[in-house]
Amino acid sequence: MADEHPLEQLLRDAKKRDDAKAADLLAERRKATDLQEKVGLEWLRAKSELVDEIGRANAILEKHDLSERYTLRDLPEPGTGNVARCNLSLAYPSKPARAEYDVAVVAADGRINLHHRATGQRHQQLTVFAVSRRNWEAILIRLYEDHLKKGREPHSAAQEPATDDSAPAAVRKSR
Repeated sequence: MADEHPLEQLLRDAKKRDDAKAADLLAERRKATDLQEKVGLEWLRAKSELVDEIGRANAILEKHDLSERYTLRDLPEPGTGNVARCNLSLAYPSKPARAEYDVAVVAADGRINLHHRATGQRHQQLTVFAVSRRNWEAILIRLYEDHLKKGREPHSAAQEPATDDSAPAAVRKSR
């Protein structure tokens, strides 16, 4: 070793650092993959609870002879860094379902980004590890409350003029 050229020592140290970096990177990727799998499994549980809650909510609407129904539709492309993407809708049977919420399950940390399309409201406290039937129930109730505020009749929004402030629909809305 005494006859070793300083360049050899430099190369050996650089190789050790490169090997350590590669090992760290591999461990980090493995950790991320494990988390993604864990998030995916938890999402299946959470989605199952959401589907059950949608069934319960639809049964209540049907029991009261209301025509609205909740639906959940998976989107084929989950997007970069997501485990899943879905649309949560509330619709009348006579009309096509309109997505009310965009749901994205983020793989990196298990967050569920629930973005309400009409109000822009985001529910960022939800994670697949903490979400429960109570969360889904509250979300469905809030969606229905928003629906009631806008008016249940399918023609009320269509009749409301965009620029005329003196219209009866605008007066009804302000009450």
